[in-house]
Amino acid sequence: MARRYLQEQKEQAVRELEGGLKAPLVCRRHGIAERTLYRWQRELAPARGGAPRPDGSRPRDGAPGIYREALGLTLEALEPSERERILGVLAGRLGLGPARVQALFGPGPAAGGGRVGLTVPRRSLTAELAERFGKARWILIQGADGTLSFERNAGLSGESVVAALKAGGCEDVVVASLCTRALTQLQAAGIRVWRGVPGKPALDQAVRCRRGELTAATEPLVLIGRRG
Repeated sequence: MARRYLQEQKEQAVRELEGGLKAPLVCRRHGIAERTLYRWQRELAPARGGAPRPDGSRPRDGAPGIYREALGLTLEALEPSERERILGVLAGRLGLGPARVQALFGPGPAAGGGRVGLTVPRRSLTAELAERFGKARWILIQGADGTLSFERNAGLSGESVVAALKAGGCEDVVVASLCTRALTQLQAAGIRVWRGVPGKPALDQAVRCRRGELTAATEPLVLIGRRG
C-alpha cells in the first residue's frame, strides 16, 4: 500500500528545500525520494506564485543544485578558518547574508544521531515549541532518518512527558522551559536536554539541534512571567 502524506508535511518539506536545506537531507528527514520532493514542489508552486525549473533548481538560488553540492563538499574538506573565509567572500559577491550562504553552500547537518523529541502544544507538523514542558499536549519525535511521529502527553505533567520521551526512544529533547524535577528525571533517563525558543517552529529547532547550534540545558529553564 502506498504511503499517504499529510498536506502539511508536503508543505513543510518544500519550505525546508526552498529555505536552503539540501534535497538529500530533506528527503532523509521525511522518508521520501528526491523525485517525490520535487513533485511536491511542482504541485505547490501555483499557490506560491511560481514553479521550479525542470531540474528542480530555483532561479533565486543563483546556482543549480549540483554545483552547490559540489562546492559544499569542497568546503567541507577545508580547515574551518579557510572555510569561513571563503563563505565570507561568497556572501560579499552574492549579496547574501552569512546564514543564507551557509545554508546554500556550507556543509550539511551532521548525519546519524538518535531520535529528537520536541514538546509541542498540538498534533501538527507545523507546531511551534510549547512554552511549558509539562503542559505540552504532544511530543513530536524526529528520527535520524527523518521519520516523524507523535507521542501524547497523557498526564499533562513533566513526569508524563519524560515517560513519553522514553517510550518514543528519544536520546535528545528540545524544550523552552523545564523545572528542576523534570531535568533530574531526564538526566536519569539519559536524555540530553537542549534549550529551544518558545513560539518558533519545532521542526526547525530539531534541525538546529542536529547541527549542534542549540545550547545544552544543564540547569532549570524558567520563562519570564511563568513558573517552570
